[in-house]
Amino acid sequence: MSIQTVFNREEIKFLISKEKKDIILESLEGLFVPDNYGESTIYSLYLDTPDFLLARRSLEKPLYKEKLRLRSYGRANDNTLTFFEIKKKFRTTTTKRRISLPYPELIKLLEEEESYSPEGISTTLNPQVLHEINYSMKRYHDLKPRVLMTYDRQAYYHKDDHDFRITFDRNIRFKTADISLNSAADGESILQNDYYIMEVKILNAMPLWFARLLSENHIYKTSYSKYREAYTRITEQEKTLCQTYSQISSQAPLLPISS
Repeated sequence: MSIQTVFNREEIKFLISKEKKDIILESLEGLFVPDNYGESTIYSLYLDTPDFLLARRSLEKPLYKEKLRLRSYGRANDNTLTFFEIKKKFRTTTTKRRISLPYPELIKLLEEEESYSPEGISTTLNPQVLHEINYSMKRYHDLKPRVLMTYDRQAYYHKDDHDFRITFDRNIRFKTADISLNSAADGESILQNDYYIMEVKILNAMPLWFARLLSENHIYKTSYSKYREAYTRITEQEKTLCQTYSQISSQAPLLPISS
């Protein structure tokens, strides 16, 4: 199986119920087939600065933004093929570049202090992608794994156009402790039960017949970022902890000053 390392496409997201997801899949039966991973649990380990600069920029919804992450399809072990990805988005067009290598070699690559060099790595890496990763890692200060996102995905592609893909993600959760591609797929949920993030990935304009299918079922695009949503939850939790600490401190009795 060949591994795709460069993606340039439109990515359009929709928040839908299980009922509408079933309607879409029924309507696409015979046109779309499961991809190589079919149904799987996605592990995405996001890299960021200590003050979450990349997440904060995403909240501002700029025309251009980028993310760096490690990814595996299922819980990683020494035999798992994993990915180091740099994802850039300008307006609605997404460019994703990645290198693929066994999990132990990904860890070795991540631990390099000066640069992400293929020295000692058995897998042949795309030098251009490695250069882009190096540039981004040096551009931001102290970029390290900060948040692990896991979610259950069903992925399909059009039988006559493999660049036309549709994914359904549910049970989206995140955590900031015990984070690695080898960690348990647990954490705090950020999407209510029986709801899915449907993502349409396509090179060109959305086909009219598919746009009509969405319209007939009152399915409209939305702006949604799993990592951005996780960061929002993290900051809310930190704010609550600070307020609680402040209230406890203000209510604490003053100790008498000894003479």
